[in-house]
Amino acid sequence: MGLDNTPDLPPFTSPFNYVIIFTISKLCRLKRGGFRLGSCRAISIYGGGRMGLMKYCNRTGCNRLVPQGVKYCAAHTVGKTAENRQRHKEYDAHCRNQTAKDFYNSAEWKAARARALARDTNIDIYLYIMEGRIVPADTVHHIVELMEDYSKRCDMDNLISISEATHSMISKAYKDAAKKAAMQQTLRECIREYKRRLAG
Repeated sequence: MGLDNTPDLPPFTSPFNYVIIFTISKLCRLKRGGFRLGSCRAISIYGGGRMGLMKYCNRTGCNRLVPQGVKYCAAHTVGKTAENRQRHKEYDAHCRNQTAKDFYNSAEWKAARARALARDTNIDIYLYIMEGRIVPADTVHHIVELMEDYSKRCDMDNLISISEATHSMISKAYKDAAKKAAMQQTLRECIREYKRRLAG
């Protein structure tokens, strides 16, 4: 017998015969044999005696499955790379001055960025504290912007790990002085609260 007194699954007879869906908090049940589905985070596909952990493409609205550890499906990998290159090119041309550009390419920044991501266990701290969601971080943000106070460029209390989506939301808030001050305070509180939770 399996979980909740459900019968054990029969042996697999063909590849991809069964799909088992897992969540962070519980094991959802199979569609076959009266099992029900829950909210899905990752999908394990069993077939031919092998198992591969799958998840959805990170592109908003895309329902394609990709192997765990891969961010985007084939259709969005090329587009995402080209989109990011174009976005960075425009940002360098119109927003980032040469000092900032040199700093972001320096070993000093790469080391500080790695330390911040390690401290924050590579998750988006803002979403974790504010919404209780665990989302991988791919950006390290300066709370007090680089050109606003260059001396804080590697200050760990001025760096927070966030996702691209959170960074876009913060950038919009920073365009208004009052919203910027409120957001900076919120980000500092997020770091303090995260450190408090890690300390136990």
